[in-house]
Amino acid sequence: MAGNSNTGRVQCGKCRAHNEASRNKCRSCGGHLYLICRKCRQKFARFLDLCPSCGENNHHHRDVSKETRLQKLWRKAPQLIFYLILLAFLYFVFTLF
Repeated sequence: MAGNSNTGRVQCGKCRAHNEASRNKCRSCGGHLYLICRKCRQKFARFLDLCPSCGENNHHHRDVSKETRLQKLWRKAPQLIFYLILLAFLYFVFTLF
């Protein structure tokens, strides 16, 4: 993984602040520190324009932490199930009385 390997730090691509390599978001501005290469799918530091693994230009990139719609929906599934059960219960109660 690219960054400053001798100190375990990586530079933010937005504000240029130095962060611990283990972080995914910048401590200063909250920007994403890593990207995923479109070609080889390797994770690398955002401040680099070219993937260090394959050399692909990743100017138009995808952030590591972006969720798909299905992932967001799945994360909210317990809440949705609760509301569906509550709605069914209320419907049942009001149709009896």
